[in-house]
Amino acid sequence: MSVSLENRTTKVAYVRLNSGTSLAVMPGSRSAAVHESEVAGNVKLKRLEDQGLILLHRSEGEAEQQPPGDSTRGEGRKAATGTHRRSS
Repeated sequence: MSVSLENRTTKVAYVRLNSGTSLAVMPGSRSAAVHESEVAGNVKLKRLEDQGLILLHRSEGEAEQQPPGDSTRGEGRKAATGTHRRSS
């Protein structure tokens, strides 16, 4: 089973998983899917969920494999194209 975290705050949420990896979840967005074992029994994560600061979304599919450090940075942002021009 996989889990994704949704940040319900207006600030970046840094969440430490059971493996020691940290996720940076942008305000109002969801993290990439992680395995259930990453959040099982995590007291700090449970406290954030109880306070309504994050939501845990569970799904039956397998978690996508991502290298550590590849969290949701940049998710929801427009990609820079490098074609910006100054108007004179």
